Amino acid sequence: MVDENEDFTIRRGLFHGNTASSAIGKGGAIFDKDANGPGLVENCIFTENTASDGGAIHVQDNSVQGTLRNNTFAGNSGSDSAAHLYLQGATVSFVNNIAWSGQDGGGLYADDAASALGSDFYYNDVGNNSGGDYLGELTDPTGGSGNINSAPLFRAYSIDGDEDNDNLYLFLGSPCIDTGDPGIVDVDGTRSDMGAYGGPNADADDGDGDGHTDLTDCNDDDAGVYPGAVELPYDGVDQDCDGFDLSDVDGDGF
Repeated sequence: MVDENEDFTIRRGLFHGNTASSAIGKGGAIFDKDANGPGLVENCIFTENTASDGGAIHVQDNSVQGTLRNNTFAGNSGSDSAAHLYLQGATVSFVNNIAWSGQDGGGLYADDAASALGSDFYYNDVGNNSGGDYLGELTDPTGGSGNINSAPLFRAYSIDGDEDNDNLYLFLGSPCIDTGDPGIVDVDGTRSDMGAYGGPNADADDGDGDGHTDLTDCNDDDAGVYPGAVELPYDGVDQDCDGFDLSDVDGDGF
């Protein structure tokens, strides 16, 4: 719980499989209450967290708008409302986030009109949430202000309780790449991506020295594998990071 703070920053965190206490029932990963300063949650991953209201995050009674920027939410669950984010007497700037595949309670929820009207939703990919995407007093902004509802193309994700077999980097060709807020840049200087691996503060590394960080390099341990590499057919390796090995050179379907 984050309670009555002047300000706080949470960056590059992984929140997986947390459950709110039955006594509180709010915010399986983060319950931000009575904040009287700006809070920032950035470049974090929230998967399979559970609460009655706000499986991942519940924000209540803040006096200053909080910021949720470049986060990835997937597989969270709100048994009553909001798998990913619940607002109660609170406002947020929700920018460059992916909020996908909520298991229960819908995706994002505002309990009151003031929370909805005072919050900003720009350049997000929100969809595939059981029960709906924008609920309560929220109106659905999809199609405006850069908001989309398209499968983000995670490299690997399954709702199975095991975060070790998940890879929430984006495949080349994801609709979330280079479609974030144009006023925010990625670590490589290009227009920002949506999700936890976009923006200037994303955790990026070029482990194999091929000039491509692990944000886009689908195998950062092999210098011969990177976006745009020459694809070698029939070797079972995806050199160009398009998600497939070249297995039909002549295009005849065989």
